[in-house]
Amino acid sequence: MNVVFRADASLPIGTGHVMRCLTLAEALRERQVAVSFVCREHEGHLCDLLEERGFAVSRLPIHREETQSKDRPVHAAWLGALRQEDVEQTHAAIEAKSERPDWLVVDHYALDSRWETALRPYAKRLMVIDDLANREHNCDALVDPTYGGTAERYKELAPTGAHYLCGSQYALLRPQFRLQRQSPGRKIPPAADSLVHVFFGGTDVGSYAVRFSQLLLSHIHGVRIRAVVGGSCAQYNRLKLLAAEYPSRFSWQANVQDMAESMASCDFALGAPGGATWERACIGLPAVYLAVSNNQSAILEHLYRNGLCVYLGMADEISDQAFVEGARKFFADGAKLKMMRTQGMETVDGMGVMRVASFMEGKKDYDSCFEGRGSAFDPLRRRARCENRRVAE
Repeated sequence: MNVVFRADASLPIGTGHVMRCLTLAEALRERQVAVSFVCREHEGHLCDLLEERGFAVSRLPIHREETQSKDRPVHAAWLGALRQEDVEQTHAAIEAKSERPDWLVVDHYALDSRWETALRPYAKRLMVIDDLANREHNCDALVDPTYGGTAERYKELAPTGAHYLCGSQYALLRPQFRLQRQSPGRKIPPAADSLVHVFFGGTDVGSYAVRFSQLLLSHIHGVRIRAVVGGSCAQYNRLKLLAAEYPSRFSWQANVQDMAESMASCDFALGAPGGATWERACIGLPAVYLAVSNNQSAILEHLYRNGLCVYLGMADEISDQAFVEGARKFFADGAKLKMMRTQGMETVDGMGVMRVASFMEGKKDYDSCFEGRGSAFDPLRRRARCENRRVAE
């Protein structure tokens, strides 16, 4: 089998789209699948990382933003080219391969059904990875790992005959996260004895890791922090100063190779949502969240209502006082923290990438073949099971 991924990373896009595709790509490669990537060289791209992991990358040049139009996707400016240019360049990258791909997988908020329709003839099947449900798609399969997500979200946006793999049981996590799952009965420590994992994405253009770490260290007695940033983060000097100011309470890591291990030894988490949302839940790490973009608010409010996290608001809008008060309440509610750990682990079992890879290989039992092996499932899973396989005609 041969699979081509089309995904980008950049300072405004972040690293999450490429990283979840990389997770799926590595799972497929273990199954002897030939995998390659098509990525544009935005500032903050991850082409080098993909090549270091052993994948061929067709690099597309930055040209210009898509021209303004009423019907373009909300995030069209993230493409870095005209849509038709991207179609032609992606087609050329596919044609350069020795065979027509069995799957073309696209994970990009700037691309929609028009791009997909143009590329479908050049791949046997096309898969979309999406979690916004804010634009039309033309695909054979759609993966949406949103908690409680169902195919109903895409009823008016995608083909009724497509396969829908929706819900957090399809979260694309590396195998290490399942291996690092904490004991549900692990003691919840007081804030003064705790280690907090702080991560606001691979780019963290707002320097939120520094700001909110400083506030915790200044106002929460005894709390210790492990901050994690990506290679394109521009706040190294500020992190070094913070580490010098709090040598026994603050440490930081860049370009972490094993995020699961980094998280697993911590007691709590603070950060932005994205792929890390499901990583924290899988491990059993109670988390307090701040949104770094408008499209994150709805999912965080939904998770908060269902007892999976504490959501304090937009990172660029919250005052220092409101953040500190919210953090104190978070640390003080031991019963809620314990519930978050249990809820998170029941919601995300860490086997999503195996389910998606099995589906792509054509295994009909992709959704149930891991049941009965000690895994916990999304509480909405059984109710939505039939619907997630295929939208009713």
